[in-house]
Amino acid sequence: MTVAWKQTALDDRAGLLARALDRAIDASDPQVYAAALDRDDRIEAEGDALDGVATYLQGPLPDSRLYPTGDGLFVILYRRDGNTVEIERVFPSRSNWKPTR
Repeated sequence: MTVAWKQTALDDRAGLLARALDRAIDASDPQVYAAALDRDDRIEAEGDALDGVATYLQGPLPDSRLYPTGDGLFVILYRRDGNTVEIERVFPSRSNWKPTR
């Protein structure tokens, strides 16, 4: 089984890093950005590990699944298509990320 990060998920991760960089610059504290890079590495590792069973919580979209990261700070939205796990989005867990109907 393989894991594919869709562009939307990569964009979500890039946005999280960009916001962290802005906070680091505003606070004159490079550790803020270093911590965000470390967290992004963990998000990537946990997403890549979804190539196993990949049957976590039912997601809000058809055929979607949710995986809360180990630290509880992020939610990975993904779909499973045959032998491929497609990671669609990455959201902070305390955000209003669910689509409106």
